[in-house]
Amino acid sequence: MNGVNTRMSGASHATSGNALAGGSLMRTAEAWESFTAGEDAVQGVRPEILTSWYRCREQYGVDPGLDRAPPAAPEESAHSIERDVVFAELGGLATSAAREVADLDGLVTVTDPGGRILASWGSQRLLHRGADSNLAPWSTWSEWASGTNGMGTALECHHPVMVRGPEHWCHAFHLWVCAGVAVRDVVTHDPLAVLNISCWKTPLPDAVLPWLRNAAAGTEAKLRQRAQHTGTLLAAAFADAR
Repeated sequence: MNGVNTRMSGASHATSGNALAGGSLMRTAEAWESFTAGEDAVQGVRPEILTSWYRCREQYGVDPGLDRAPPAAPEESAHSIERDVVFAELGGLATSAAREVADLDGLVTVTDPGGRILASWGSQRLLHRGADSNLAPWSTWSEWASGTNGMGTALECHHPVMVRGPEHWCHAFHLWVCAGVAVRDVVTHDPLAVLNISCWKTPLPDAVLPWLRNAAAGTEAKLRQRAQHTGTLLAAAFADAR
C-alpha cells in the first residue's frame, strides 16, 4: 500500500480488538458504568484507556451521554507547509487503503491536529452509518470534544491506539472499534494530523496497528528529510552571506 509493507487484510483479528461481546469488553463496559458514575478504582480497563477516561471526566468534562461529535469550528490560521505535506501524504495513503477498508466494511479518516475530520473513505454503508454520529468531515473528534476515541486519543499518545467498543467515553460510540495514529512534527513532536480506521460492531485485523505505525513513520521520515534539506539550504545561504 503506497510503500507500506504490512497489509491490513487477513483472517486474524487484532489481539486488542476481539468481538465486542467478549468477556474482557463486558468487564470494560461494567467498569465504564462505574467510572462514569464517579468511581475511581475500576478493574479490567487498559491503562491508556483509563488515563483517557480520567482526562475526559476530570480535565475536559465531556458528557458520556453525548450522542454525536460536535461540528468543527472554522480554522483560525493557515496551514504550515509541513501540515500540507502531511495531509497530502496521509490522503494518498488513505486513498490507496480505501478498497481494503471498504472490504472490511470500515472507513478511514484523516484529521487535523485539532481532531477535525478533513476527509473520509470506505464502504458506502459505513460512511452513512458514520454520518449518524458525525464521523464525517467537519466534525471534531478530539478528546476534549468527543471523549476517548481513535482519533482524539491518538492525538494524546505517541503510539498507535486501539479503542474498542465500551472503551469509548461516550456511550453512543460503544459499537465502534477505532484505531488511530498521530503524525508528529519531527522537531517539536506536536501532532500535525491523525490517520484513523474504524469499523462498526466488528473487530479490526491484526495488521491495522503495524500499518498505522508504518504509515506515520514513513510520513515523519519525509518530514525529517525535508527539515534536513531546509537546514542544508540555510547553512549554505549563511555561508554565502559571510
